[in-house]
Amino acid sequence: MAGVNGLGQDLRFALRGFRRNLGFTVVTVLVLGLGIGANTAIFSVVDALVLRPLPFPQPEQLVALPSGVMHPDFVDLRARSWSFEALAAYRLGPSLLSAPGEAEMVNAVVTSRELFTVLGVAPLLGRDFRPGEDRPGQPPVAVVSYGFWQRRLGADPAAVGRTVTLNGRALMVIGVMPPAFRFPLDEEPAEIWHALQMETGPQVARQWRGFRAFRCVGRLAPGVTLAQARAELGGIAAQLAAEHPNANVGRNLAALESLDGTG
Repeated sequence: MAGVNGLGQDLRFALRGFRRNLGFTVVTVLVLGLGIGANTAIFSVVDALVLRPLPFPQPEQLVALPSGVMHPDFVDLRARSWSFEALAAYRLGPSLLSAPGEAEMVNAVVTSRELFTVLGVAPLLGRDFRPGEDRPGQPPVAVVSYGFWQRRLGADPAAVGRTVTLNGRALMVIGVMPPAFRFPLDEEPAEIWHALQMETGPQVARQWRGFRAFRCVGRLAPGVTLAQARAELGGIAAQLAAEHPNANVGRNLAALESLDGTG
């Protein structure tokens, strides 16, 4: 009983102290709450991007260039490099969806045809991009997220083959990604991925030199290490700097990073 009485006295003393210093107590609780909330948010980001494995097959083979890439450089890298099983260029941005349904802004990715091959993820419905569909003059095609399929296409199994209108351009839906698929991982979720159809001739390449609008992601070829890929890209960067000094001098294409944080 003495222990219980002592505990009661301690509680009464503490409550009297809280009442005398109510403002300090409230501030203390708020600061503690904010600190716990901030730590929780930071842990959530670390847990999502670092502690959990990437949601792609063989994530240790996935690499990316951390800075913007010019489309002509991507074309040159794809043609000259042997270090990659597949290499893709992409750009995420807000786009105006005007059909089906009411108009709204959505996040869309314009990408070279290799993106889903690089990531190693196939659509839940339909298919991904075929060779040639990223060439100018081909019918515009798109793959949509599972959420978009549910929200704007009524989760219709026959949605593949329907048309969506993005920035005034009609795109035929060729595939629907699985529910858990998300890319890019470090930005707002995309709802539509559509094929980049860009001319690659010398005149167009000159126009795009210096315009670092794209990100680049790749899957290392079997047996190729990150160090080997970096060394090869360093050599290609030196070639491009000699060939296009106005745009490429000082460009560090060898700054390749592992997407799963292991390199």
